[in-house]
Amino acid sequence: MNIDYKNLVQKKSDEELVKMVFVDRDGYQPLAIAAAEEEIKIRNLNLTQIDTIKTDLLDKQEVKTTIDKATPTTLVRFLNFVIDLFMVLILNSFLSYFIAYFVIIYEISLTTVHIYLMLAISYFSYYVFMETSLQKTIGKFITKTHVIMKDGSKPKTYDVFRRTFCRIIPLDGFSFLFDSNGFHDKLSDTKVIKDKY
Repeated sequence: MNIDYKNLVQKKSDEELVKMVFVDRDGYQPLAIAAAEEEIKIRNLNLTQIDTIKTDLLDKQEVKTTIDKATPTTLVRFLNFVIDLFMVLILNSFLSYFIAYFVIIYEISLTTVHIYLMLAISYFSYYVFMETSLQKTIGKFITKTHVIMKDGSKPKTYDVFRRTFCRIIPLDGFSFLFDSNGFHDKLSDTKVIKDKY
């Protein structure tokens, strides 16, 4: 089978070409490297542009390596889950007592929907408030971990909302037992790392 490397490298971005030729050279066939070098010449990338892209790629690779080293064990993630679930239930209890006051005074009847709604409000409020303001929940304070974006930056409010909504995926709380990142981490491009990093 004859592969048309020239056609393949034409579809790649400048960053991908520089990565092929200068960063991950050993991972490619010699013909693919030759085609990429030729494409770099055709695009007229100068040494300054190449050095800038190369430095950026190496910086990203270093951040990824550091973040991978800082990933806590699945036991720590499970502890976070259990502690935070307990905290949500406590928050829900306080909310229930507050609502019970109105139920008694105004003789309002609560349905199952009301109870689930209170639990959902407690759940979302806890995670969104804690992770937006502190990058941590109570569980993460105890296990000395915090939430970051995959690129190492602090998550924005939108990212925390996305992360929290992804937590309602069935069995999400146990998904990190099979991988270091749970569904809510992967789908929101976030990561939990140890504080010392």
